[in-house]
Amino acid sequence: MEFIEAGARVNAENLARMPLTVLYAGNMGEGQGLHTIIPDLAMRMRERVIFRLIGDGGRKSSLQAALQKAGVDNVELLPPMRRDQLIQAYQAADVLFLHLNDYDAFKNVLPSKLFEYAAMGKPIWAGVTGYAAEFVRSEINNAAVFHPCDAVEAQKVFSKLSLVDAPRTEFIDKFSRTRLMQVMADDLLSLMRGGA
Repeated sequence: MEFIEAGARVNAENLARMPLTVLYAGNMGEGQGLHTIIPDLAMRMRERVIFRLIGDGGRKSSLQAALQKAGVDNVELLPPMRRDQLIQAYQAADVLFLHLNDYDAFKNVLPSKLFEYAAMGKPIWAGVTGYAAEFVRSEINNAAVFHPCDAVEAQKVFSKLSLVDAPRTEFIDKFSRTRLMQVMADDLLSLMRGGA
């Protein structure tokens, strides 16, 4: 609910700003695989973007080491933040970044972070595969999907994003918790009536 209330208003100011701020917020573990993509991707995009990565996790030190080894200077690693600070960071970002490591186990996963990101109305740059990739392509407008761990493809699809903030009213209406609870309640009542 907080992210829906803090979501985007139409804003075209982003177009004039360079470098753009690309924000990732969440766990930095093996499952997210940031250490496998960010160093190479940041080097490729160094003239265009600054990555702000917020969070902690088991692979954060691997990510730091890889960034240092590559000589990357357009990545900021920040500690976890309170919810209100995180919302402010989302609002200040130009693009929201999501990545899952390239493991078969993630082909049937739908990260809850997608709903949070979509509610913000920001462009979404997502390294996902399987069901998550299909969901992003079919349900979230102004989102670019690339194969996980593929910095070349990630760089290529970045240009597909429209660098404006715009509310995703239809998405929010379809997937809001209140709406989903109503659908579940209606289904339950229908089953109860049918079984009586």
